[in-house]
Amino acid sequence: MDALYRRIGVDEHYRAAGKMFYTVESHIVHHAEVRANEAIHVTTQVLAVDDKRLHVFHQLYRSRDQVLIASGEQLHLHVNTQAAKVL
Repeated sequence: MDALYRRIGVDEHYRAAGKMFYTVESHIVHHAEVRANEAIHVTTQVLAVDDKRLHVFHQLYRSRDQVLIASGEQLHLHVNTQAAKVL
């Protein structure tokens, strides 16, 4: 999510302005194992976005054989952190 946030302009200046996305729902499925220090990579798909919501789907793969290790679907809400409410 950090890489996606940076890509869409959610950085330290954005957070300093009192805005951020909060994860409000998350579904994780574990498909396979990975050893410590083994190379992995992730893909992220934006499923939907509007002024208040960001809906994403992640897939984590073992790099040596492209086996799917885990997947996760998340819903994030755009929040005014100073007022503690959805924008």
